[in-house]
Amino acid sequence: NRLPDERARVGQSQVALAHALEGLEARETALRMTLQLAPDGSLPGWGTAEHRVILHGAVIAWQQAQRGFKAWCLYNQAANWVAAQGLQPLGDAHRQGRLAAADVPAAFERNLLTRWTAAVRDTEPALLAFDSGHHDRQIAKFVDLDADYIQLARQWGISALEQRLPTPEAPVAESSERGTLVRQGQRKVGHMPVRKLLQAIPDLALRLKPCFMMSPLSIAQYLPADWRQFDVVIFDEASQIGTHDAIGAIARGRQVIIVGDSQQLPPTIFFQRQDADDGTLPDENDLVELESILDEATAKQIAEQTLGWHYRSRHDSLIEFSNRHYYMGKLHVFPAAQRVVAGLGLAWHPVPAGGYQRSGQGSMKATNPQEAEALVAHLVQRLRANPVGSRTFGVVTFSMAQQHLVMDLLDEQRVRFPEIEGHFAGSEAVFVKNLENVQGDERDEIYFSICYGKDAHGHLLLNFGPLNRRGGERRLNVAITRARCQLRVFSALTWDQIDLSRSSAIGVAHLRSFLQFVSQQGQTALDAARERRPGNDLERDIRAELLAMGYDVHANVGSGQYRIDLAVVDPATPGTYLLGIETDGTAYGHAANARDRERLRHQVLHGLGWHVHHIWAMAWWQDPGYEKQRLRDAVVTAQAASQESFDSLPPPMALSDETEPACAGPVAVVQPDAPAGRDAGAFHRTYDVQVLPQWAQDPEAFYGTALLGTLQGAISQVVATEGPIHVDLLCRRLMPAFGLGRLTDRIRRRVLEAGRPLIGHGGLQLADDILWPVGVIPAQWAGFRGAAADGTWRDAEHLPPAEVAQAACWILSGNLAMSQEDLLREVGRCFGIQRAGKQASAFLGLGLRHLERQGRCQIDGGRVRWLDPGPTP
Repeated sequence: NRLPDERARVGQSQVALAHALEGLEARETALRMTLQLAPDGSLPGWGTAEHRVILHGAVIAWQQAQRGFKAWCLYNQAANWVAAQGLQPLGDAHRQGRLAAADVPAAFERNLLTRWTAAVRDTEPALLAFDSGHHDRQIAKFVDLDADYIQLARQWGISALEQRLPTPEAPVAESSERGTLVRQGQRKVGHMPVRKLLQAIPDLALRLKPCFMMSPLSIAQYLPADWRQFDVVIFDEASQIGTHDAIGAIARGRQVIIVGDSQQLPPTIFFQRQDADDGTLPDENDLVELESILDEATAKQIAEQTLGWHYRSRHDSLIEFSNRHYYMGKLHVFPAAQRVVAGLGLAWHPVPAGGYQRSGQGSMKATNPQEAEALVAHLVQRLRANPVGSRTFGVVTFSMAQQHLVMDLLDEQRVRFPEIEGHFAGSEAVFVKNLENVQGDERDEIYFSICYGKDAHGHLLLNFGPLNRRGGERRLNVAITRARCQLRVFSALTWDQIDLSRSSAIGVAHLRSFLQFVSQQGQTALDAARERRPGNDLERDIRAELLAMGYDVHANVGSGQYRIDLAVVDPATPGTYLLGIETDGTAYGHAANARDRERLRHQVLHGLGWHVHHIWAMAWWQDPGYEKQRLRDAVVTAQAASQESFDSLPPPMALSDETEPACAGPVAVVQPDAPAGRDAGAFHRTYDVQVLPQWAQDPEAFYGTALLGTLQGAISQVVATEGPIHVDLLCRRLMPAFGLGRLTDRIRRRVLEAGRPLIGHGGLQLADDILWPVGVIPAQWAGFRGAAADGTWRDAEHLPPAEVAQAACWILSGNLAMSQEDLLREVGRCFGIQRAGKQASAFLGLGLRHLERQGRCQIDGGRVRWLDPGPTP
């Protein structure tokens, strides 16, 4: 009985289980639909013995995660959009945990810009075909050609000036400028005063010395007011030239260039009336003169060109203070490869025992003896340690009293150590100057004596002489910018002793800042260099690569407008940079032109001890592996080169391009056109005579038609050989060949009739009874002909005016200016006329007027002056 009951219960359980399974399947199907699973998609744990447990746990987890479900859906939607945009790798990287959520925007931007860069590159042929090696070779070729161009331009200029010198072969007339100078040179006594001599030889003086270097006072003293005008007048150190002094020089030029620095010394005026002293009031109509001609030019808004490059200093610290305080940081200052090494940059020499003597006996008044002694002792030590010519020295003092004290102490040491005497000779001898007269001077090493300080009672008066005056800061600027390599500051005064509440003078404030800058400059500059960061991603990538190699790298090295993008510190000498790295970034792109960018900047950097490696952004992007290897090789090469002594480096370059002086030798490549009458050998030729055979014995045959062709051929022969030739002389050459004895009008008419077909279309030219050969342009005729081979000369009436003009030109080219009488006499001698009568002078005068019409000479008051058109550029 129990078995049927069990069977019934099992059957009921089976039915219930089937219903339960159907319900489970229905719920699972609904769950699949909710989860948007495929019909055959598996639920968590499906197919395992514990699938219900696993599924139950998953459902509970889903229930708990309902709050993030919307975000998940949005994420999936965004991921699908990203994939649709072709950025599937970006979504996969984030989903797989390889890319943090915070980095997704930057990665997206990088991906976008990479694709954009590739698209731009593909549309630009120059970028698509860019090859760093080819580009480097093009730059090297440009550098060589540009340097050659500068050198050739120099040689052309020298050659052009040589062409304007008087022709040495030309005879010298006593009345000419050349004759005047020759006579003065031959005199033993009784020479003309300079002013009178220059007035007598204005053209010759400018040809012998095309550039005059004179002060405004010398110009007024030696050059007459009506003297020749200069093409250009150039004022140097114009801040020191008063307007009233400059006017006379300006009036003597067609153009003026005014060069100066408004932040340097003003004119030095020893006798100046102070308006406040006489109590008079200025008239409102009076013109107020500005301080200097430089200020006047600036006020009149004359076209201005600023020299932005500073290339004198071999260490940028020497100009950094002035650049910051006086030039608003606008100077392009080139950094030195040696940052902290002996012999370069600023050196602080405190003299704590020093004291300023406001009163004292004789030369000790207003001096600082201890400071002067310390300075001279150090200077003498340096002079003894450096061979003569290897380094130059100068001393600058604040006052004349301190200057004289230093000079006296130095004279004593010169007697004691005669081996230093060589430093006091030559073009860059040791100098000792004060603030007022040091402008324009420079030396490798400058010693600067501050002089001022506390007195014997410990009092400090803030009276620093010219520094307290208006514009005193400009004197400080001059003093601290005289050094090429090193500025040594000797001072008993320290910056913190100057209380600015006691003085409103700008110069005093700047002195305080300068003393602070010098005493603290060294380590501060290195710390600042370490703190600078690269300016763009390329520089950051390069820096990271160098850091990975184990090198210390500084970014944006330098001061002012120009910086080295990256600089590798030499591990052997931390104060020196091993390699400079320049990219085609901001600093590269700011160059004004290709010459500055590719040649001059590298020339200056090389002079400052740099090894420079260039990396092109396009090359780094195209093949970073290759560029990294080039970078490694450059560092290794620079490390090997760093073993060379710094003293072997070339001196700092100016913006000139070669250090060797140009010589006035022959120019093979570029040669200016020579003015007419330069070379006597090519210009003064023998007269060639055409000898004709005997064609007829009967004179009447000359007039017949049978010999017309023969006559025309003879005319062509004579003109080709002797042209330009006067018609009468042509007739005389023809007459013996046709049995004619005396020139008559009939013979002349016959020759002209026979020659008419040859003129014009036949190639011959006839003008004023002168026949010109075929192919000869009368206006371009050069040279003149003298005697024939047999010693015979042409008569004056047979001389072509153009040929006479050329002879006159040759004479004038050697004399420049002379009396008309002397010129005609010398021209006559060129054609064998030893004494020119009235008729001969008239014919020679035709040639002179021909030369005047050509604009080659000027006739005024019986004197003739040569007007040389000069060489053609």
